[in-house]
Amino acid sequence: MAANPIVLDSGALTALARKEKRLRNAIRKALNAGARFVVPTVVVAESTTGQGTHDATLIRVLTGVAIVDCDLSIARSAAALRYRVGSHAGTIDTIVVSTADHMPGAVILTGDGSDLKPLAQVRGITGVVDLRE
Repeated sequence: MAANPIVLDSGALTALARKEKRLRNAIRKALNAGARFVVPTVVVAESTTGQGTHDATLIRVLTGVAIVDCDLSIARSAAALRYRVGSHAGTIDTIVVSTADHMPGAVILTGDGSDLKPLAQVRGITGVVDLRE
């Protein structure tokens, strides 16, 4: 049986591209357990520069993950979440959480749990794992 989806935010995606040892080991374990990695398109926009040579490592990482568009359902879910927590919530963060919330059993892997954990707790659907902890 496959493991739950793991949604990467820009911090996790960047850490993976930098080949940070702790993250690489965690990802290797997850892959061995059958994990499916997911990156929302807005995370690609936030993490890359559009410069081919600068983005080369990130693009290589992206070839091994599922890329998920922000469709109307996710956008409306993110808007509702942002409205509930206030305007201080980042739009991309709310889209990341809403994307994960639309995938049963998903977990978000992040480099900044202080932003994503409170958002995920609003609905209580998605878990958040902070790489810094």
